[in-house]
Amino acid sequence: MEKRTDNKTMKKQVQVCAHMRWLIGRDLPEVLQTDLESFENRWTEEEFRHARRQPNCIGMVAEVGDAVAGYLIYERHKRKLVLKRIAVHPSFRRRGVGTQMLAKLVSKLSAHQRTWVSIDVPERLDGAHLWLRACGWEAVMVNHEQGEDDTYRFVYRLPVEAEVAHAQNA
Repeated sequence: MEKRTDNKTMKKQVQVCAHMRWLIGRDLPEVLQTDLESFENRWTEEEFRHARRQPNCIGMVAEVGDAVAGYLIYERHKRKLVLKRIAVHPSFRRRGVGTQMLAKLVSKLSAHQRTWVSIDVPERLDGAHLWLRACGWEAVMVNHEQGEDDTYRFVYRLPVEAEVAHAQNA
């Protein structure tokens, strides 16, 4: 059980078990609200709808009870997955939801097809950097953008042992 400081009082955060499923149209109000409360550069409803229409783009939500606790959007490419967006609603943060979403995404990797996943994270989001590292991701490069924040590219690679075992079973 984790402890978290909230408004100068200690609260115990109970871990939750989230159910992962595909993002559907009726989830958009909760996804938009989570996005609003999570990012300065919020996506509009049209941007979410556009992403969902792309053939290589997948949206998933983490449900706890009947609430959308978080979401992720990723793209499938030939050898990799690219995590475009991930957020957890503030009332579910530090309760394991984000980690469960990352684990679900990593479970989609395969030694025969996509072997790694990446995400670009703004430099100022040091909490996200620490969380990704704790989940086994590695910062591999810094992107210096003209007039914008630098971003760190984090990568999770399928462990070599898993690749070898998978190849031997094929």
